[in-house]
Amino acid sequence: MTIAYGILLVTSFSGNFLIVRVIYKMKTMRTTINFFIVNMAMSDLLFPVFVFPLLLTEIYVSGFGPPGRTICLVLFQLQYISSWVSIQSLILITLDRFVAVVFPLHSPIISSKLCLFVILTTWIVATASSFPMLVFYSSMEFSEKLTCGRIWFKKYFKEKYYSHVMPLNVIFKTIPFVVLTILYSVIVFKLKTHTIPGERSINAEEKRLQRNRKVLKMAIAILLGFAICWMPLSIIGFLGVSLGDSEVCIIPLFALVAIFLNFANCAVNPCICFTFCRNFRQALKGLLHQNAPWQV
Repeated sequence: MTIAYGILLVTSFSGNFLIVRVIYKMKTMRTTINFFIVNMAMSDLLFPVFVFPLLLTEIYVSGFGPPGRTICLVLFQLQYISSWVSIQSLILITLDRFVAVVFPLHSPIISSKLCLFVILTTWIVATASSFPMLVFYSSMEFSEKLTCGRIWFKKYFKEKYYSHVMPLNVIFKTIPFVVLTILYSVIVFKLKTHTIPGERSINAEEKRLQRNRKVLKMAIAILLGFAICWMPLSIIGFLGVSLGDSEVCIIPLFALVAIFLNFANCAVNPCICFTFCRNFRQALKGLLHQNAPWQV
């Protein structure tokens, strides 16, 4: 698992850093939708910069010592903040695409002036929503060292799970997945049925079909990435509470894979961005070309 987390750390840091760098350096890339992508990249950077180093410290050092509980709470809070800001950003990106495709003559629903306020709101909402979750985590002694762990299998925490965690899971996971599915379904349908006036040549039709395939592939990648990264851990959390003290019956390997997939989301987002967004690839090539040694 150490190698896997190391790969995630390098991939997520380099991928998200390049996204931020590209938009910072290229003025032509500074659009509303790209600012949302930067917001998602900045939230994903919390994992390689803070979360992964703390996790590796917990594994290879004798726990966190006396300040273990505080570090434990910070560790899990950063995970929730990062994840929920990323999900909100993904919704905003999809909503921007939806308006651009379905209502091409309509002005953007989020203007450039409003963009900064909306981005700030995503962080405020995520941070405020993360505090109720902290009651389920604490440092505990395991193998003669303090480690972070969930304590939701006790009756008190089981009750809190249904009143706190489940509603937040619905708000930040279930509802976003449904909204993303609906919006991308409408986008793909609109692109398939839309014909530009005068577009009759074979070449133009081939370009339209190619564009539709790219959008469809990106939509499938985003939805699959979302489901694969988020759903397994949510299922484990629900089963852990429902089974009570028999939580240990959950297959350990499945739990490890679910946690790893949850962490992998911070590396999946930049991969999807560079794979399906040609303007990002071109901007990255231009940036690398500018910084090449032979250009000095």
